[in-house]
Amino acid sequence: MAKDYEIREPLEEERAELFKVFYACFPHAADGFKKLEHGERPLNDYLYGYEPRVMVMDGRIVANVSLVRYQTYLNGKIVSIGGIGSVVTHPDYQRRGYAKILLEERLRNMQEEGTHISVLLTELPWAYESLGWKIIPQDYQIIDLANQKDNKVDSNISVTEDLDRVRSIVKLYDDTAPSLNGAIKREPAYWEDYYFKGLTGFVESGDRFLLYEKGSDLLGYARLHDEKTQMLIAEIVAKEWNANILEKLLRSAMKIIYDQGHRKLVLGLQENHPVKKQVVEMGLKPVVERPEGIREFCMINVLEKLSDETKYLKRLHWCYNDKF
Repeated sequence: MAKDYEIREPLEEERAELFKVFYACFPHAADGFKKLEHGERPLNDYLYGYEPRVMVMDGRIVANVSLVRYQTYLNGKIVSIGGIGSVVTHPDYQRRGYAKILLEERLRNMQEEGTHISVLLTELPWAYESLGWKIIPQDYQIIDLANQKDNKVDSNISVTEDLDRVRSIVKLYDDTAPSLNGAIKREPAYWEDYYFKGLTGFVESGDRFLLYEKGSDLLGYARLHDEKTQMLIAEIVAKEWNANILEKLLRSAMKIIYDQGHRKLVLGLQENHPVKKQVVEMGLKPVVERPEGIREFCMINVLEKLSDETKYLKRLHWCYNDKF
């Protein structure tokens, strides 16, 4: 293919043009894109570490592939991740290999920078396999709540959607995350610009936090994510992974979810998360399956040899605001 295109960062004055491509390719996500398009953040940083790269032909943006950079814990080590997102080609220019050219460019960028692993979520895995990405099965544990109506919300647990109160979780997460394979290393900028700002929309859609407190001390928390037809525990943390606190958080979550009319609870947690052992000790007998409504596949591309450690990535917490 003759190089009649330019690959570069989009200019701020091209914001509207770029988002027109997003709208054309993702009409179902138009509301979310509108918030980004009209936000106050610069175009190349409207999400934490978010780097768009566009292909321009004849003065027109025809395709984009963005990169989200972050770090995760794996076997006590810090591993760099390059998350691929917003892979779009304007409908007038599709099926010409432009997205593939941009993906190859982003792979080169990551390899030159020493990125360990590239991750993406897609409904079209076949489109990425030729470039080295492979499907990593994501195992979700699903708990049947039919016989859990007698659970109670523990007296030390409060339920909140107040993000100012939720800020108290930062230290507890930072202290415990290094022991979880696949947990994101959240820098201060990540907490502020990505986690808390991003959570605003999820809270408006039904996300809730359970805070386990004694006096002024936060000893544990859980985040419930509303998936419309089911509820997902997206995070659950206890100080020093105290089993008693984990059980109280879990039973309280089951009670709240049951009272909302749901009869299934999905655990979207890392492969080695302590609550999985706690679930077994509680005799809950979860079923491992793919939850309803999840059409996307998680794929990884190992860019730098990590021995056999990639097996621990079965439960990657990488997506926007650690949704899964």
